[in-house]
Amino acid sequence: MEDSKDLRIAVVGGGISGLSAALYCQEHFPDGHGSVSVFEKRERLGGVLNTELRDGFEIEQSADNFITTVPYGLDLCRRLGLESDIVTTTPRNRQTFILWKDRLHKLPDGFMMMAPSKWWPMAVTRLLSPFGKLRAAMEYFIPAKKGDEDESMESFAVRRLGREVFDRLIEPLVSGVYAADMTRLSLLATLPRFREMEKKHGSLIRAMRKNCAEMKKKARQEKKKNGTASQNADTRQSGPRYNLFVTVKGGLGRITSEI
Repeated sequence: MEDSKDLRIAVVGGGISGLSAALYCQEHFPDGHGSVSVFEKRERLGGVLNTELRDGFEIEQSADNFITTVPYGLDLCRRLGLESDIVTTTPRNRQTFILWKDRLHKLPDGFMMMAPSKWWPMAVTRLLSPFGKLRAAMEYFIPAKKGDEDESMESFAVRRLGREVFDRLIEPLVSGVYAADMTRLSLLATLPRFREMEKKHGSLIRAMRKNCAEMKKKARQEKKKNGTASQNADTRQSGPRYNLFVTVKGGLGRITSEI
């Protein structure tokens, strides 16, 4: 920012977005000039992001993790000096179950947010009907959408993989992360890489298969070079150090407190 000696900025809303915006403004005032005021109607800052400590347990009031395929969360933690306190999921407990018709079904192995990377787990899962599985397989042949206009997460998922996969796999996963209405949630604002996969490869399945092949090739090269692969496939896919989902030691409320 230039000529900001007398610049005064007001941020309305003290949630994570408002606090992050205020932090950004403060960091970019040259020589400490300028001021930022945050206005929040509640008695505390942080919005829906809040961690309650009760009897030695951390209870998240809303989000309990953030995704690492979008860089902003990790970048904010680094700027706040919280990088060493980032916590990943425990490998032996890294399983997801979906409740369907009063039964818990394990998420098909290799299903990554909105697309499968393995076909056998999709073929044998009881979460999907034969028609739902066939419709998902047809994604390989569905042409990519032309144009750059945005669409909802629901529209994109149903268009690519069908209503059944959306209702029984994608919607429980993604809405659990973003806690939002999938009919209103923007694809380009949340998971733009899936639109990029569609445009580049013409199919999410084709893109996932290519990515998996590249990761296996890289793993073989690393093993040949170092004697052992330094990281597992999940970590390589979502970043050099982290899994797909991470949180902060002490709860995500620490982020707003540090800001």
